[in-house]
Amino acid sequence: MHLAITALGKPPTHFIADILEAITNCHCNILELRSTNLAQSAIAAYLLVEGNWNHLAKLENILNSLQKRLKIQIHTQHTKPLEIENEYISYRLKTISIDKPNITEDIVTFLCTHNIKIEEIKAYSQPDYYSQSPIYSMHFMVLIPNDIQLAFFREEIFNFCNTLNMDILFEPDRQLQNDE
Repeated sequence: MHLAITALGKPPTHFIADILEAITNCHCNILELRSTNLAQSAIAAYLLVEGNWNHLAKLENILNSLQKRLKIQIHTQHTKPLEIENEYISYRLKTISIDKPNITEDIVTFLCTHNIKIEEIKAYSQPDYYSQSPIYSMHFMVLIPNDIQLAFFREEIFNFCNTLNMDILFEPDRQLQNDE
Protein backbone atom coordinates (compact mmCIF):
# COMPACT_ATOMS: atom_id res chain seq x y z
CA MET A 1 0.00 0.00 0.00
CA HIS A 2 1.07 3.59 -0.58
CA LEU A 3 0.62 6.72 1.51
CA ALA A 4 1.07 10.23 0.09
CA ILE A 5 2.20 12.75 2.69
CA THR A 6 2.34 16.52 2.41
CA ALA A 7 3.86 18.62 5.17
CA LEU A 8 4.10 22.38 5.59
CA GLY A 9 5.98 24.19 8.34
CA LYS A 10 7.86 27.34 9.15
CA PRO A 11 11.63 27.59 9.43
CA PRO A 12 13.69 26.81 11.45
CA THR A 13 11.62 23.67 12.17
CA HIS A 14 13.50 20.63 10.94
CA PHE A 15 10.34 18.54 10.69
CA ILE A 16 11.59 16.53 7.71
CA ALA A 17 14.10 14.71 9.92
CA ASP A 18 11.27 13.88 12.35
CA ILE A 19 9.06 12.58 9.54
CA LEU A 20 11.90 10.45 8.12
CA GLU A 21 12.57 8.99 11.57
CA ALA A 22 8.87 8.11 11.94
CA ILE A 23 8.87 6.41 8.52
CA THR A 24 11.93 4.33 9.45
CA ASN A 25 10.53 3.43 12.88
CA CYS A 26 7.28 2.24 11.27
CA HIS A 27 9.18 -0.03 8.84
CA CYS A 28 7.93 1.87 5.79
CA ASN A 29 9.88 2.64 2.62
CA ILE A 30 10.22 6.04 0.94
CA LEU A 31 9.45 5.85 -2.78
CA GLU A 32 9.67 9.57 -3.45
CA LEU A 33 10.65 12.66 -1.47
CA ARG A 34 10.63 16.31 -2.45
CA SER A 35 11.28 19.24 -0.18
CA THR A 36 11.64 22.92 -0.86
CA ASN A 37 11.89 26.22 0.96
CA LEU A 38 9.10 28.52 -0.15
CA ALA A 39 10.65 31.97 0.25
CA GLN A 40 11.88 32.39 3.82
CA SER A 41 8.56 31.69 5.52
CA ALA A 42 7.63 28.09 4.71
CA ILE A 43 9.10 24.66 4.07
CA ALA A 44 7.07 22.15 2.06
CA ALA A 45 7.69 18.42 1.79
CA TYR A 46 5.99 15.80 -0.35
CA LEU A 47 6.55 12.12 0.22
CA LEU A 48 5.28 8.86 -1.18
CA VAL A 49 5.73 5.96 1.24
CA GLU A 50 4.96 2.27 0.94
CA GLY A 51 4.32 -0.32 3.60
CA ASN A 52 1.76 -2.83 4.78
CA TRP A 53 -1.53 -1.52 6.14
CA ASN A 54 -0.68 -1.76 9.84
CA HIS A 55 2.70 -0.03 9.40
CA LEU A 56 1.04 2.80 7.45
CA ALA A 57 -1.70 3.12 10.10
CA LYS A 58 0.97 3.38 12.81
CA LEU A 59 2.80 5.99 10.71
CA GLU A 60 -0.37 8.07 10.32
CA ASN A 61 -0.84 8.10 14.12
CA ILE A 62 2.75 9.20 14.66
CA LEU A 63 2.43 11.91 11.98
CA ASN A 64 -0.71 13.18 13.71
CA SER A 65 1.16 13.58 17.00
CA LEU A 66 4.16 15.16 15.18
CA GLN A 67 1.81 17.68 13.62
CA LYS A 68 0.55 18.78 17.04
CA ARG A 69 3.95 18.72 18.75
CA LEU A 70 5.84 20.61 16.00
CA LYS A 71 2.95 22.94 15.08
CA ILE A 72 3.11 22.00 11.39
CA GLN A 73 0.47 20.87 8.91
CA ILE A 74 0.55 17.27 7.72
CA HIS A 75 -1.96 15.69 5.35
CA THR A 76 -2.02 12.07 4.28
CA GLN A 77 -3.87 10.15 1.60
CA HIS A 78 -3.83 6.46 0.74
CA THR A 79 -2.98 5.89 -2.90
CA LYS A 80 -2.65 3.00 -5.29
CA PRO A 81 0.60 2.21 -7.08
CA LEU A 82 0.89 3.85 -10.48
CA GLU A 83 -0.01 1.62 -13.36
CA ILE A 84 2.35 1.60 -16.30
CA GLU A 85 0.68 3.40 -19.17
CA ASN A 86 2.04 2.49 -22.59
CA GLU A 87 -0.30 4.74 -24.54
CA TYR A 88 1.64 7.91 -23.65
CA ILE A 89 5.02 9.40 -24.45
CA SER A 90 6.84 11.57 -21.88
CA TYR A 91 7.79 15.11 -22.86
CA ARG A 92 9.46 17.97 -21.04
CA LEU A 93 8.05 21.43 -21.57
CA LYS A 94 9.97 24.47 -20.37
CA THR A 95 8.84 28.05 -20.77
CA ILE A 96 10.25 31.43 -19.88
CA SER A 97 8.63 34.84 -20.12
CA ILE A 98 8.02 38.09 -18.33
CA ASP A 99 5.96 37.34 -15.23
CA LYS A 100 2.32 38.32 -15.73
CA PRO A 101 -1.01 37.34 -14.18
CA ASN A 102 -2.64 34.02 -15.14
CA ILE A 103 0.31 32.75 -17.18
CA THR A 104 0.41 29.40 -15.36
CA GLU A 105 -3.35 29.02 -15.63
CA ASP A 106 -3.22 29.78 -19.35
CA ILE A 107 -0.71 27.06 -20.19
CA VAL A 108 -2.24 24.47 -17.82
CA THR A 109 -5.66 25.10 -19.39
CA PHE A 110 -4.16 24.75 -22.88
CA LEU A 111 -2.58 21.40 -21.98
CA CYS A 112 -5.75 20.09 -20.32
CA THR A 113 -7.97 21.04 -23.26
CA HIS A 114 -5.65 18.97 -25.48
CA ASN A 115 -5.93 15.94 -23.14
CA ILE A 116 -2.29 16.20 -22.12
CA LYS A 117 -1.60 14.62 -18.71
CA ILE A 118 0.48 16.86 -16.46
CA GLU A 119 2.73 14.74 -14.26
CA GLU A 120 4.78 17.52 -12.69
CA ILE A 121 4.95 21.31 -12.62
CA LYS A 122 7.72 23.50 -11.24
CA ALA A 123 7.32 27.24 -11.61
CA TYR A 124 9.05 30.23 -10.12
CA SER A 125 9.50 33.96 -10.57
CA GLN A 126 12.78 35.75 -10.10
CA PRO A 127 14.34 39.01 -11.26
CA ASP A 128 16.35 38.99 -14.47
CA TYR A 129 20.06 39.27 -13.75
CA TYR A 130 20.62 42.37 -15.89
CA SER A 131 17.30 44.22 -16.11
CA GLN A 132 15.73 43.09 -12.81
CA SER A 133 12.46 42.48 -14.71
CA PRO A 134 10.37 39.69 -13.16
CA ILE A 135 11.05 36.54 -15.20
CA TYR A 136 8.72 33.55 -14.89
CA SER A 137 9.93 30.06 -15.67
CA MET A 138 7.83 26.88 -15.80
CA HIS A 139 9.01 23.28 -16.12
CA PHE A 140 6.47 20.58 -16.93
CA MET A 141 6.66 16.82 -17.28
CA VAL A 142 3.72 15.87 -19.50
CA LEU A 143 2.37 12.69 -21.03
CA ILE A 144 1.23 13.00 -24.64
CA PRO A 145 -1.37 10.41 -25.74
CA ASN A 146 -0.25 8.25 -28.68
CA ASP A 147 -3.28 9.32 -30.72
CA ILE A 148 -2.06 12.97 -30.85
CA GLN A 149 0.06 13.82 -33.86
CA LEU A 150 3.21 15.21 -32.30
CA ALA A 151 4.16 17.50 -35.20
CA PHE A 152 0.69 19.08 -35.18
CA PHE A 153 0.67 19.47 -31.38
CA ARG A 154 4.20 20.89 -31.39
CA GLU A 155 3.11 23.57 -33.87
CA GLU A 156 0.00 24.34 -31.80
CA ILE A 157 1.86 24.73 -28.52
CA PHE A 158 4.59 26.85 -30.12
CA ASN A 159 1.95 29.13 -31.65
CA PHE A 160 0.06 29.33 -28.35
CA CYS A 161 3.20 30.24 -26.43
CA ASN A 162 4.14 32.76 -29.11
CA THR A 163 0.82 34.57 -28.55
CA LEU A 164 1.76 34.85 -24.87
CA ASN A 165 5.27 36.10 -25.77
CA MET A 166 6.73 33.03 -24.10
CA ASP A 167 9.89 31.20 -25.13
CA ILE A 168 9.46 27.41 -25.12
CA LEU A 169 11.47 24.23 -25.14
CA PHE A 170 9.45 21.09 -25.94
CA GLU A 171 11.35 17.82 -26.15
CA PRO A 172 10.98 14.11 -25.41
CA ASP A 173 11.96 13.12 -21.90
CA ARG A 174 15.36 11.50 -21.99
CA GLN A 175 15.65 10.96 -18.25
CA LEU A 176 15.84 7.20 -18.60
CA GLN A 177 18.83 7.59 -20.89
CA ASN A 178 20.71 10.30 -18.98
CA ASP A 179 19.63 11.70 -15.64
CA GLU A 180 19.77 15.45 -15.23
